[in-house]
Amino acid sequence: MSTLVLKRFKIDETAPDMVIVEGRNAGLLSWFLNAIGVDYTTSLRCTKDKIVYKRSSIFGTVTMTIPLQSITAVIAGTKKPKQLLGWAVLVFGGAISLAVETRQNMEYILGTGALITIGLLIAYALSKSMGIFVQNGSDTEYGLQFKASVVENVPVNSAKVNRAIDIINRAVLRQLKISPDATIDLD
Repeated sequence: MSTLVLKRFKIDETAPDMVIVEGRNAGLLSWFLNAIGVDYTTSLRCTKDKIVYKRSSIFGTVTMTIPLQSITAVIAGTKKPKQLLGWAVLVFGGAISLAVETRQNMEYILGTGALITIGLLIAYALSKSMGIFVQNGSDTEYGLQFKASVVENVPVNSAKVNRAIDIINRAVLRQLKISPDATIDLD
């Protein structure tokens, strides 16, 4: 599943749609298609009694409605691209190795290596994506992997994602007639 750019992220436990997460594919073409009205989005919406997962593309739309009683897992997480961190280590190590081997232009080699490494580390720090998924009795997960959007100006952070998961969990427990504040004794 590719990482989407958020179009909308709304959480309100008192609203009919308690959680709405909607994203589109990244890139200028996807933004343009959305701007001219071609629906190319994926969304997850939680109401008081169901989860609605919808994927739209230029070729059509698929909508899945899952009753909250059928939800067996609510999953949230964050992900960072470890490749960028690996490249940063390799570039900096390579710059040091090259500078020691050649003993010429050491400042230039180390400076260039350091700048590239810093750029890769900044990209790593800013490339966090988050996800919200549900399962309904199988191993299949329905949801979105997304990152904040600069163009649509939709900010999101781990706290908001965790709040959305908490709202979905509480709704599932209410449908199962289990108090959301109940404790379970595992002994």
